[in-house]
Amino acid sequence: MRVIQLGSVGSDVANWQNFLGTRDLSPGRSDGEFDIDTKTATESFQEEAGLEADGIVGRDTLAAAVALGFQPAPDISKTLEIKVPMDIDVDGAPNAYGPPGKPTLDFELNAHEGATSSGTIVGYIVIRGRPAIQQDGDPFPGYFISTTAFQDLKNPNSLDPRKYVDASKINYVVRAHIAEVNGVHLGDIVAVHSLRHNSSVFGIVGDTGHSSGAEGSLALLQALGYPFTSGKTGSVDEPEIIVRYFPGSNPDRHFFRDQAQIDSEANDLRLSKDFSAHH
Repeated sequence: MRVIQLGSVGSDVANWQNFLGTRDLSPGRSDGEFDIDTKTATESFQEEAGLEADGIVGRDTLAAAVALGFQPAPDISKTLEIKVPMDIDVDGAPNAYGPPGKPTLDFELNAHEGATSSGTIVGYIVIRGRPAIQQDGDPFPGYFISTTAFQDLKNPNSLDPRKYVDASKINYVVRAHIAEVNGVHLGDIVAVHSLRHNSSVFGIVGDTGHSSGAEGSLALLQALGYPFTSGKTGSVDEPEIIVRYFPGSNPDRHFFRDQAQIDSEANDLRLSKDFSAHH
C-alpha cells in the first residue's frame, strides 16, 4: 500500500477511512478523500498505538493497523494486457436509444443481443414489454433508459439514467473473459492505448457482454483520437487497441461521476499509461 496523507484520493483512502470508523475514530465519510477529519482520526489512531501522530499512513502506522485486523487494498502492481480491435459501445449514455424520430447515438437494433430484432434487449430497460422512458428532470426526457453492468450502488433508483456509466462522457471498456478469469471486476481502472495514434488514456471497466473485450465507450475512442461521433459511425477494425487492466484497483466498487475523477484516482494510485515498449 502506498503512503497516504492529507490530500490523497482513492479507494485505498476509503479503505483506511472504513478501518478508522470501526475504531470509532470519526474519520468522516468513507468517500476516498483524505481530508482534515481523516487526518485528525489518523492522528488519534497513532496516539493510541504509541506512534508519532503526524497524520500520515506510512509503514509503521500500517503495521500497527494490520496487527489490529486492517486489510490493505489488494496489490495492483500486477496487470493484464490484451490487444484488440474495438467496436463502439454507447450503452449508458442517456441519448443512446429512443423512439423512432429521436436523434440517438446508436441504432435501436444494436440494443439487442446479436444486433437482431429477435435478440433479447440488453441495451435499455424494458418493463412489461415496453421501453422505460426518461421523464422530466432526466437528462433526455422521452429517450429510453440505457444501462451498463457497472452501476452506482448508492443510487437505489434503477430508472435514474445517472445510475449508469455514460458512454458519451466516460472512458470505459467492456470486460474480456480473460480479464474476468484473472480477477478483474467491474469498476476497476484500465489504461488504454491506440497504436495508430500513439495515444493513451485512463478508463474503467464499465460493461460486460463482449467476451473478447473488443468494445469500448464512444468517449474512450474519441479520447484516443478516433473521429467517431456515434455508435453508427464505424469501428476500429484492426487489433490496434491495447487494454491494460489493473485488477483490484477499485475494491469497494465506488462509482465515478466524471472522467476527471478516474484520471485523478489513477494518478493517485500511480498507475501507468506508458506504452512506449509497444512502439
